[in-house]
Amino acid sequence: MTKKPLRPTKEEFMPIIREPGAPAPYQQIREILRKEILDNMSVGDRIPPERELAERFNANRATVSRALASLVSEGLLVRRAARGTFVAGGRQNTAVRTKTVALAVPEIVGPFPTGVVRSAARELRKRGYKPVLFDSDNCAATEHGELERLMEEGLEGAMVIPVALRDNLPVFDRLRRLGYPLVFLDHKPVEFEVDYVASDHFWGAYEATRILIERGHRRIAHFTYVEPNLHTSILDRRRGYEQALVDHGIDVDPELICPPIIYSKDYYEYKHVLTYLRQLKDPVTAIFALNDFFAISTITAARQLNIRIPEDIELAAYFDGGFPAVANMPPIVKVVQKQAEIGRAGVDLVISRIEKTGPDGPQTITIRPDIVDELADPPQFGFGMNNSF
Repeated sequence: MTKKPLRPTKEEFMPIIREPGAPAPYQQIREILRKEILDNMSVGDRIPPERELAERFNANRATVSRALASLVSEGLLVRRAARGTFVAGGRQNTAVRTKTVALAVPEIVGPFPTGVVRSAARELRKRGYKPVLFDSDNCAATEHGELERLMEEGLEGAMVIPVALRDNLPVFDRLRRLGYPLVFLDHKPVEFEVDYVASDHFWGAYEATRILIERGHRRIAHFTYVEPNLHTSILDRRRGYEQALVDHGIDVDPELICPPIIYSKDYYEYKHVLTYLRQLKDPVTAIFALNDFFAISTITAARQLNIRIPEDIELAAYFDGGFPAVANMPPIVKVVQKQAEIGRAGVDLVISRIEKTGPDGPQTITIRPDIVDELADPPQFGFGMNNSF
């Protein structure tokens, strides 16, 4: 359904700029129309006749026709004989196929994104598609620009590990409404219905917490983010941790769900948090950490406080080796994601959308991670504990 008809009104009358150095008139019209189509129109909506658009822009019909033809060639619009010009339902220009798929990631650092991208690129090539890498350097604005370029450059689909921000939800939504083949990997905003492939974050967190519980721990902290509007992987890991506690008769204590002190994007600190948790009347004896970064920060803090892992505190974490490990890494319970399987499943899904062979409606595919328990011999609780450091 059209949210706002693309028809000229007195308020919307927008003559094009004819000053020296300004873009060509047809280019100005094309970009204005592109923005209005993506912002305010849906697949199948009819574009006003060239005459009306010419009046709106105070331009001749040949200029308007050239702007529309450019949008048709991009696949954003489609012309239907004797009916008019309409918003296209995804890629329409099937006469010339690029068979190119974007792999958009926040950064190529650590084995998880690298493993997923390598697997996906290998599978795309095997199936006759060309992968193109977009690295947004963890910048929402850069990611936004890359997403806007996808259809302009003729890419047929995209697999995206999104920047962990909500800023670009509108552009994702526009691509989705236009029928653009789009698959999210690893995480997504909770309320955003889209094709999605990820680890079973809930199951991995549940199993890691269960192992700690079955070793006798009942005071288990969760080191994670706690701000609002978190994406699915963070929330699902917290839910898995909480459900494991509940299923084993342990109350969820909000005081034990702890964010780090963040000094910069590369420096998180848990020393003060760990000090507080160990000085409680009923101190924490185990921790489930959100990811590699949180696990390494926890180990570093423990060593600064002369707390031994695993003798004094046991540690479990999602751990893909994404950050430099500390020297003499202690044994922990690791939840290791299956990067290659996630990459291949994402390719299967995006190609099914490109070739229109997939099921109706957004699909969610979850892949159970591996659990690597490095703690062969459970420590004796109480041995070596020191609550007054």
